Amino acid sequence: MKTVVIKNFLLLQSCSLLLVLTLLPEFDLFSMLTGIDLNVPVIICKLIGAAGIGISLLRISKQKQEVGEPLPIPLFVLSGVGAALALLSLLPSSDAWMGYLGIILLAVSLFMAKKTLLVEWIQTAANGAYLILLAVILHTFSLINSTTATTTAALVGLFIYISGLNKLKSDIDANGQNATGKLKTAVIISILAVIFDYIPLMGWVSTICAIIAFIFEFQGYNLLTTSATLGEEGRKGARLLKNSMVVLIAAALFGMFIDTVAGLLATVTLLMTFSGWSQILFGIQAQTEEQTLGD
Repeated sequence: MKTVVIKNFLLLQSCSLLLVLTLLPEFDLFSMLTGIDLNVPVIICKLIGAAGIGISLLRISKQKQEVGEPLPIPLFVLSGVGAALALLSLLPSSDAWMGYLGIILLAVSLFMAKKTLLVEWIQTAANGAYLILLAVILHTFSLINSTTATTTAALVGLFIYISGLNKLKSDIDANGQNATGKLKTAVIISILAVIFDYIPLMGWVSTICAIIAFIFEFQGYNLLTTSATLGEEGRKGARLLKNSMVVLIAAALFGMFIDTVAGLLATVTLLMTFSGWSQILFGIQAQTEEQTLGD
């Protein structure tokens, strides 16, 4: 039952955060004049986020009915209305206030979901994996839709990533600790890349930093595939994260020519990283439960 609760929680949180990112103001001149958003990857992310919230709320409702517990009505209202406003923002006739209200409602639901759904982490490492899961959504979305707002969100995500890695490192074996060391180096270099990207004429430095960060991140994921602490499910997740890096390379290459294709590939990367870190989290939880039963 705990696994079901956490799965629903992760889906709800991830999709809520994704919708918040899609609703951040872009200040695009064409969109402001016409009211039409032609950013296909962002539209797809809105549809994915709204569908994910709907599925998670249905699953939570079913689970609560099975155990005879009351529905968390405030959470349902906040998440449901927030998702509905995100969908309405796709209409050319929608007002800007819908998006801003959607951001507020979804942000509140993000902060209250853990306590409302009574989610508890068995290990500090599992909590770390959860923070990293949110962080990679913040960071990866800036590759889907690069604006000042999403780049700033990505920078915040990188600092959350470091916090998650510190928690993850505290409860895993030597191979896992070496992996988190590589990933931490990658994150620090990525922070420098984002900072240099803000500075005029320093884009080339940002690109070099991004390439170096990519190498360290790939090495980190490769080491994670050998960590016994993650269990078989967690190691499968680490392998999926390695594969997501290949898709990310393709996105970067297409980004030189076709932004829409690059955004779509970055969306695939986001889905792969969500699945990968979710598997790592559940792998850690499963290994801990097995050890507890064995003792």
